[in-house]
Amino acid sequence: MQSTSMIENKISVRSRVSAETRYKRQIGLFLISPWLIGLLIFKLVPILASLGISFTDYQLLSPDEIRFIGIQNYVNVFKDDVAGTVLGQTVKLALIIIPLQIAASVFIAGLLSSKKLLMKNTIRTLFFLPSIIPAFAAALMWQGYLDPGIGWLNRLILEPLGLRVCCPLLRQA
Repeated sequence: MQSTSMIENKISVRSRVSAETRYKRQIGLFLISPWLIGLLIFKLVPILASLGISFTDYQLLSPDEIRFIGIQNYVNVFKDDVAGTVLGQTVKLALIIIPLQIAASVFIAGLLSSKKLLMKNTIRTLFFLPSIIPAFAAALMWQGYLDPGIGWLNRLILEPLGLRVCCPLLRQA
């Protein structure tokens, strides 16, 4: 059986954190802080706001007339026959589609990694191409938007305001 002083020594040894570890934790928190701020602003705040609004009688066109009604909205949803039908269909659809998508994904991944597949890299590229095309199209659109000679930003916004392109890389030679 251990004495209390030995247990206290073990606890105090574990609770001591070196300066390097504290520094690494601070750097880690600093580096993930943009993500944490984005999570709070764009995920948690809207979820909590919608939860709060769900307990009110909120009219979108007249937001000054907000009235707290408690769980009456939830009671109305459970009394509604259509809502129950839609919820049942959604659950049924999820129980069918999610396993099918997972099985199809695993099957296609197995096919694309098969040693017997001819022109494996070409087929993989063709299969992956639809996920690349939208990003490429967006890049071309922004390039056209920001072009100093014919770009929409320069012609429609900056020139009517009497402004010139401020970035030296975007100025015409």
